[in-house]
Amino acid sequence: MSLKTQTRAPLGQNSPSADRPGTFYGSLAVFTAGGLFWAFLPLFIGLQSEALNISKAGAGALGSAYLIAFSLVATTAVLWVPRSNWRHALPAAGVIVVAGFYAVARADSYATVIAACIFIGVGMGIKWAISYRIFGAAANPDRAFGLSIAISYSALAVVVFILGRFVITPYGLGGAALAIIATVALLSLGAFWIPANLAAPAPSPIGGIDGNMPVPVALALAGIFLGGLGIAAIWAFVERIGVAAGFDGARIGPVISGNLLAIGGGSLAAAAISTRIPRRPALAGGYAVLAGSLWTLANIDSFFSYAAAVTAFGLGTGLVLPFQMATLATVDSSGRFVVLIAAAQGFGGALGPLVGGLAADSGGRQALVACGLLIFLASYGMFLSIRSRPVARPVTTE
Repeated sequence: MSLKTQTRAPLGQNSPSADRPGTFYGSLAVFTAGGLFWAFLPLFIGLQSEALNISKAGAGALGSAYLIAFSLVATTAVLWVPRSNWRHALPAAGVIVVAGFYAVARADSYATVIAACIFIGVGMGIKWAISYRIFGAAANPDRAFGLSIAISYSALAVVVFILGRFVITPYGLGGAALAIIATVALLSLGAFWIPANLAAPAPSPIGGIDGNMPVPVALALAGIFLGGLGIAAIWAFVERIGVAAGFDGARIGPVISGNLLAIGGGSLAAAAISTRIPRRPALAGGYAVLAGSLWTLANIDSFFSYAAAVTAFGLGTGLVLPFQMATLATVDSSGRFVVLIAAAQGFGGALGPLVGGLAADSGGRQALVACGLLIFLASYGMFLSIRSRPVARPVTTE
């Protein structure tokens, strides 16, 4: 028996199943389904506040229950994603999500809604963890993440617009929940185009396959967590900033809805430039757009400047997210830790409104904006500190 040695690029650049069109579009459908509740969350909290006559804190706890469940499932993904059969796990996740939304449609108590949010978080966490694993294994992860965010967020903007304009008024929360059930069921069919799993990664000289997390991976995850923290800290109070500035709620609503489209546009731009501009300056450009949007938000003097700030904030978010995630996918040459993206984003998103609220209570809009800028600066610093590059590793074949 003879052995010959050859070099192989990091997992994903040598995984044809991750780059098949069917695999990408199937995971894109699953990824979009996994984002439905997050996109619907502001409307959901408002509707539950009225239906159950609960306080703002109680309504906010519904979102926290969802995010905590989502993040905990995503945190354990490093254990089960490499070993599970995705064609079994994803339909199971779809059933869990459908059951959660059906409970929402029928619920008449706060405890039932909390339990439903936890169920939904578990199912959505499964969907995103597997989707991120596939996108991260693509030959060009910048493009894969960019296109997935661009397409899914644009689709989610349309879905939320339809729910708010044509479903909620005549049919209420129950009708909206049933419409989401139908949408989730349809998008979950994408699981049938996804492979049972991807090829197991070869051992990596920079670590990770034995359970140890390499420093570049830890830095990238920290950067993603801080990015999610900063985005959520600002996003949670964008509507309140507009109201405090004296703008009419009817004018603020479309601006906030347009933020999802701006995120999609930013991610589409990220996908387009991923092969033309090196990742590091492209990521810096995204953070610069975020900083500019916050400066504008701190100095709004008209509705136009407010709308421009919110739109630019979405654009910067869409630019930054794909490059953040692609950086992790690149330095994670073991292919194991990319599934933790959802956990880092989820925990950051859960903590963001609390941090933003504390900043706003202490010093108003200016303090909130300063807090956001400092968080984004720290997030970018994490990525700037990453020096390691993926290393080709030996593979033995008979």
